[in-house]
Amino acid sequence: MIEKAIRGKMRVLTGKGLTSVEDLFTMTPEQLDPVQIRLRKEFNETKGESMLTSTSTAAEAKIKDQFNVVAHIIEVKLLERQKRTAAAERRIERESLLEILADKEAEDTRGLSKKEILKKIEELSD
Repeated sequence: MIEKAIRGKMRVLTGKGLTSVEDLFTMTPEQLDPVQIRLRKEFNETKGESMLTSTSTAAEAKIKDQFNVVAHIIEVKLLERQKRTAAAERRIERESLLEILADKEAEDTRGLSKKEILKKIEELSD
């Protein structure tokens, strides 16, 4: 679908004017949402109301393709956002655990006797 859109040099009307598929990837899901809503409305308007005439026109196909591309890009962007959020949460949790570990190690060191501390200092001096 994306390959077809890129090879066909598909352009989609956005708030910025006609926009290439590549440039759609630089937009946020919030910027793309009104575009896909408009495309859905356009598709429904171009589609005949009669179920007896099921022949698809070129205009319908073009709008449907544009809608599918924009919807796909929104899905990709939302998935990327979820992954970034999860990674940030894991990074925060890891940093928190490292701080706790450092505190525990400091506690263990504080629990050493004077003799043990002097011995460790001497070992580190070599």
